[in-house]
Amino acid sequence: MHAARPRIRHVRRDDGPAIAAFYAALSAESRRSRFFGACREISAVHARRFAGARERGADGWVAVAGRG
Repeated sequence: MHAARPRIRHVRRDDGPAIAAFYAALSAESRRSRFFGACREISAVHARRFAGARERGADGWVAVAGRG
């Protein structure tokens, strides 16, 4: 059986809660490796900021499973 391939798309404003949940689910080692830090979670403010990147003229991308 083949694993489903993720779909890459631009980040959307409503991705904030999913971004925060993804970050919170990472192991401490993964957070250190990805972000050079190991805080357990990102604030709702930071999640909204990441999710709103395109609205500020920045590029933001997410990988989503299925049709996301």
